[in-house]
Amino acid sequence: MRIRENRQRLKALGVHDTVESLAKQTRKRRVQRRAAAMTAKRRTNGAAGGPAEMDTETEAPARRSKRLREADEAKEHADFAQLDEAPDETTRRPKKRSRLLNFNDHEMSSLRVATPFTLLAEKVTVLELGSVWRANYAQNYWSSSGCKFHHAYPVGYRATKVVFGKTYEQSIEEGETGPVFSVRDTVTGKEWRGETPTNPWTAVCISQNTGQRISGPKFFGFSDLFTLKALAKNLYNEEELAAAVAGNVTFNENMTPEELRAKEYSEKINGIGPRLGEIMARTDVTGSGSEPKSLSELAGWCRASQENRTALYAFLTTNEAIPQNTRKWGAWYKSIAHRIVEGISAYKG
Repeated sequence: MRIRENRQRLKALGVHDTVESLAKQTRKRRVQRRAAAMTAKRRTNGAAGGPAEMDTETEAPARRSKRLREADEAKEHADFAQLDEAPDETTRRPKKRSRLLNFNDHEMSSLRVATPFTLLAEKVTVLELGSVWRANYAQNYWSSSGCKFHHAYPVGYRATKVVFGKTYEQSIEEGETGPVFSVRDTVTGKEWRGETPTNPWTAVCISQNTGQRISGPKFFGFSDLFTLKALAKNLYNEEELAAAVAGNVTFNENMTPEELRAKEYSEKINGIGPRLGEIMARTDVTGSGSEPKSLSELAGWCRASQENRTALYAFLTTNEAIPQNTRKWGAWYKSIAHRIVEGISAYKG
């Protein structure tokens, strides 16, 4: 009764429609706030239960968290397998990643860099820049497509980093098919090594039980533009400077037979990535006592008998030269390894 009387009074005053419109807007906003709150709650619950991301490919200690194991496996699988389902664009280096590397002539000509220099924001002191590696597997001495910037990993590079209340010395050395990154506790002398900048730093975090996510390139000083300009000014030749700006891979002009085989394997056989190509190029995959001289020779050996094709499959799925995480990957031994064997057998280059 009172509601009806109030409506009649509002109509008599000529404001009934305005009041109704305001009431509808209030109800609408209330519904929207409730929906937003429910969405935020679902997102929070999902984040709490979902897997954490970790930019790492570390060689682990005896005990490893599930988070680190999953990250290792995902990175390793991406390095080894080039799946049919993945479009070509996924294997290319993202060009936009290097968009901040704008080395204009005036800036570079006036830049003066002498080591040591300190990156205050990162608490990193660069002691030596080292030199660009231009010998075998030169392409592996450049940052991967997942890094913020495209740059060389100079052999002989040395820097210190203050973190966790300690000072660590970092260095880059020559490895068998790529750089080796080292982090050493300057007090205890304990050292951690790995194939990426993140490898040793992740091991340091595990030893300190920090549970935090880290960026190896950032800790080494490679996420700071001043370091990148110092490398460009002091180390790069004209071709390497262009590669750093464009995000291109640089290869050694005089590649060894082993490198040529690795490149041939990864470019011509679907399922073989660069790392697997390198392993197959320097390993006796046939059991004959020497590596095949070319992909054509390996293909001919595979076509010779079913026994040979079975032996190659066994190499891909059981040989210790293949990382354990890859050999344990279900898709690897169920389909990808078979596909590689079939692709090699069918090759007639």
